[in-house]
Amino acid sequence: MIIYIIAAIYILINIFLLRKIFIWIDAVIGLKTKKKEENINKVSGKFYKIIAFATYLFIFLSPLFAVVIKGEYNRFFKIISNYWIGIFIITLVIVLLKTVILFIIKRFNPDIYNDINEKPLLVGLVLTTVIIVVAVYGFYNAKDIKTVAYEVNIDKKINLNNKATDKSNLRVALIADTHFGYSIGYEEMKETVDIINKHNVDLVVVAGDIFDNAYEAMDNPQAIIDEFNRLKSTYGTYACFGNHDIPEYLLSGFTVQGNGKYLRDDRFNDFFKKANINLLEDKSVLIDKSFYLIGRKDPSMSHKLKETRLDAMSIVKDNVKDSDSYIPIIVIDHQPNDLENLAKAGVDVTLSGHTHDGQIFPGNILMKFLWKNPHGIKQFDRMQSIVTSGVGLWGPPIRIGTHSEVMILDIKNK
Repeated sequence: MIIYIIAAIYILINIFLLRKIFIWIDAVIGLKTKKKEENINKVSGKFYKIIAFATYLFIFLSPLFAVVIKGEYNRFFKIISNYWIGIFIITLVIVLLKTVILFIIKRFNPDIYNDINEKPLLVGLVLTTVIIVVAVYGFYNAKDIKTVAYEVNIDKKINLNNKATDKSNLRVALIADTHFGYSIGYEEMKETVDIINKHNVDLVVVAGDIFDNAYEAMDNPQAIIDEFNRLKSTYGTYACFGNHDIPEYLLSGFTVQGNGKYLRDDRFNDFFKKANINLLEDKSVLIDKSFYLIGRKDPSMSHKLKETRLDAMSIVKDNVKDSDSYIPIIVIDHQPNDLENLAKAGVDVTLSGHTHDGQIFPGNILMKFLWKNPHGIKQFDRMQSIVTSGVGLWGPPIRIGTHSEVMILDIKNK
């Protein structure tokens, strides 16, 4: 149902934007010039509007083409639609901001408003320039992976037996939302591994959404596997699945599976094995007799597969011995949900992703109303919740107001 509502809104917004383009074309060719040129300009106007409409229609429909067209052209339309959705969001935000600004100007100084309104060509050029500059910045910023460090203080003591020095400090590299596929691949993974290997970490955690719903989306999976195998850490790499780690049809990032049955893709698990990634699905491992690491099933993925998922209390009770209550408990949970209940269950640290911190402004503001911890570190009772904005991207290869990141966490006793 929601996909139909989104589609209707998408169509209406594009009609609005196309109308603005037509107004600008009229200004460019000077329809309101001398009368003797009027007929020529009208013909030119119709011609350019037809070209603009045909081009816009092709781009507008690219997300649909990416779903219905299979074979060798599918990847082309997937990439085109991803870029288009990013530019579409930027254009919409900028046009809306322009509308708000003009409304304020009209209210306080009608003369300036009328002067601006009589210069659609200039306004269009300014808007186009701003959209291009912001889009180029967004494309560049999305590829610029930052390193973000946090000191995570917990009540329980850490004593790492197999670590030569600094035994009371567990250094964790947290990544999530790599979304390997049409926008993210080998180059980003190589940079991520280079960053992690510089920090002498004890543990690498991948908090879900490793894939982008389709194994075929990866241009060179073996190259990415090879990069994972380059990771250096004391205890290895552990991960949980996210809501995108399941094959399904997407329309601009939204599920259009319909009544089709969801099935796992064994190639995802094979990828993990070849990449030496330990997958934890409602399971735990006691590492170095020093800390428990629990990986949770993703709620969306479990719902689609009709699988059971342990609740917060059960995930701890079923995976941690009563006699080990003094040992730190770290939970990998793709979506930062259920935080209060995990804290009540005795968890010390949760590691999550999923939110992308909104990815594109004003999404980063909206996330603050949707999640109790949309990004960064936040305490719930005695538990520390850490949420990364992720290495990769949802859909558009653009970030505005957020950044791609690798988190380096130093978990230690207070």
